[in-house]
Amino acid sequence: MATLPALVRGLAISAAAEVRAERETGVANDQWWNTLDGEMRVLVSSGRFPDWPRSTGRGRRTWTAC
Repeated sequence: MATLPALVRGLAISAAAEVRAERETGVANDQWWNTLDGEMRVLVSSGRFPDWPRSTGRGRRTWTAC
């Protein structure tokens, strides 16, 4: 079962990167996502990219027109 060690390693690398980024920027992961969420809502609701929300239903956040 090589998949479980790979999963654990990937999670550890991701967590370490989040800690490093917070230390370097002073912005917590949740703060970053909340800022990004607001910016993405404005972008998506602008109508400049009408096909984008339909084509990106996966990922941590799904933005829809407000």
